[in-house]
Amino acid sequence: MRTCARQAMTIGQGLLKAAKVGPPSTRPPSRFALLVTFASMRSAPGRVLLATMLLCASAVARANDGAAAIAAGGVVLRDERRVSMRKERLAIRLLGEDKANITRFRVSVEYEFANETSEDVTTEVAFPVPEYKYSPVGLEGPLDLGGFRAWIDGREIPVQKQVRAIVGGQDQAATLGGLGIDVEHFGYFDPDSSWSQPGHPDQLRRLAPVDAERLLHLGLIEGADPDNRLPQWTVTTTWHWTQRFPAGTVVRVRHEYTPAAGFVYSGATRELLAGLPRACADDALVKGLEAQKARVAEAARSANHEDHSTVFAAWVQYILKTANTWKTPIRDFELLVERPEGRAVSFCWDGRVEKVSKTTFSAKATDFVPTSDLVVYFFTVK
Repeated sequence: MRTCARQAMTIGQGLLKAAKVGPPSTRPPSRFALLVTFASMRSAPGRVLLATMLLCASAVARANDGAAAIAAGGVVLRDERRVSMRKERLAIRLLGEDKANITRFRVSVEYEFANETSEDVTTEVAFPVPEYKYSPVGLEGPLDLGGFRAWIDGREIPVQKQVRAIVGGQDQAATLGGLGIDVEHFGYFDPDSSWSQPGHPDQLRRLAPVDAERLLHLGLIEGADPDNRLPQWTVTTTWHWTQRFPAGTVVRVRHEYTPAAGFVYSGATRELLAGLPRACADDALVKGLEAQKARVAEAARSANHEDHSTVFAAWVQYILKTANTWKTPIRDFELLVERPEGRAVSFCWDGRVEKVSKTTFSAKATDFVPTSDLVVYFFTVK
């Protein structure tokens, strides 16, 4: 498994060191990079020295409805070729920043499934959320990984949630849960007491010595110091439900959730873009960001302030290949990307991308068989 991204940049030298989420795309330069006019910019803090991720998403993460089965170890994906995915409409929305300056996204997906056989099909439908690890560089604010809701033919349904804590290929969620440790939030680990969620003290710091020794032995934490017990597990979350597909009938499924997004920033535009996997950043995007950065820097100098102009990138990863667990191809696929005004957007796409409103862009495909994942980047300069 590739190491999750832990990116650091010394802005003065413009040096980007990254263990990337996945290899940069080597596909032909079919790409989409949109430049917009940036507005309402302000100088970034002068002490910004590190480019950081909020969360690390692994290269094997999945993010699409797939057929599944319930085995002894939990939900596992399997092929279900009796049902086809006729339509998928994927919308990725950047909602903006909250009061804590945390970038918020929302992902919603609409499907049309068709059982083209003469018999009803009942199967488990699973939505595996991209897995992630704790990043010791730059976790900030509360982790918002939930909000998954699903509707069948317009009616909201209950869904089940499976959370695993993987170390060495083994699920240790029960071990952590038995000690009162929140798996998804890494026990609200707080390495320097500079941030903690209200009402959620650092659960790793409060471990009894015998319990800490046990977690050390299992590889779930690193460090014997009670004030610095680094979480080492990978979190995998799967939402799932049992679904009946009547013979010869189309079933409409819709779900939405809040994704775990990546975030990075730097004063060196080209080095930052070079370190972003599958960004398909072309010359127009580079020149547009550099031009805006120059304008922000000039505005700072005119006001007798230091130049701390910085390029910020936030991204959402969505892996499409689990759609291939159904009967392929997807007859009608559409990607909608929505951003607030004042942001630039870039993602790789083999085909035409249309602007359907001031803030929304559409990419379509017919008879679509996903062969790679999707990463959508949003850029701004401050």
